[in-house]
Amino acid sequence: MNIKTLKITILILLASSLFSNALFAQTERALARQGNQLYEQGEYGDAVVKYRESMNKDETSNLEQAVFNLGNTHYKLGDYATAVEQYIQAIESLQTPEEQSEAYYNLGNSLLKAQDLQQCIDAYKQSLRLNPNDGQARYNLAYAKKLLEQQEEEEKQCDNPQPSDEQSEEKKEDQEKKEDQQAENEEKQEDQEKQEQEQKEQEENPEDQQAKNEEEKEQEEQEQKEQEEQEAENKEQEEKEGEEQEQPEPKEGEEGEEQAQDQQAPKPGEGEPQELSKEQALQMLEAAKNEELKVQGKLLKNRARSQRYKVEKDW
Repeated sequence: MNIKTLKITILILLASSLFSNALFAQTERALARQGNQLYEQGEYGDAVVKYRESMNKDETSNLEQAVFNLGNTHYKLGDYATAVEQYIQAIESLQTPEEQSEAYYNLGNSLLKAQDLQQCIDAYKQSLRLNPNDGQARYNLAYAKKLLEQQEEEEKQCDNPQPSDEQSEEKKEDQEKKEDQQAENEEKQEDQEKQEQEQKEQEENPEDQQAKNEEEKEQEEQEQKEQEEQEAENKEQEEKEGEEQEQPEPKEGEEGEEQAQDQQAPKPGEGEPQELSKEQALQMLEAAKNEELKVQGKLLKNRARSQRYKVEKDW
């Protein structure tokens, strides 16, 4: 084969290779576009197939958008774990900050659906670092933080369950008993300290304490004496009032005078008992009742005077 023929053969092979590569690339992009059309139509299952075929045509393909769209398709299908893998792969291959921010945002949404709140919050934060003006990412970040706080609070309550009403009542009673016991112990402690203080003062000032005791003794004796005198006075007053209530017996000579007076002033209906009118009988009963009330009032008053109470001195 001459040189000219060899050159022509090489050119033909090169042209065939370039044509084959162009055709292959066109087929790869065509599959990705078909996947996009199926995604827009809601045919997410068929779209996944086309995206996969497009990516399998060439493992070194730089169709990053196909990888990103595949993640969106798995998100629509509810396969959040696979969507997370696809978004992470897309982030590694995407070039511009805007595209990476969008991938992190979608990654956060997938993690939110998967209930991985901490990783979700990190993804939203990274999206905002690349694009601080993304208001939706900022809103979703705040929402995820709130959900995380609620989750932590629920876990805390599960670890420390609230007692039932009966247990709460028992706990309250136990607490009250403890408080009562503590108050009683404190009172005993105060009494003990007071006794110790008094004993200490007595030891330090025996003469003052002896004088104090003697004074207290004299005070008690004086009060006892006054009480006895008052009791004797009350007793004498009661005896005197009792004598006043009794009818005095007529003395010798007085009886004859009364009889003579009776003879001089004859009563109506001689030999018959004197009859009282209803009005006179009521007046007599009322007078007797008033007299009895006066006597009882005097007795109560005297008894009240006889009661005396010992007053401790404040030293």
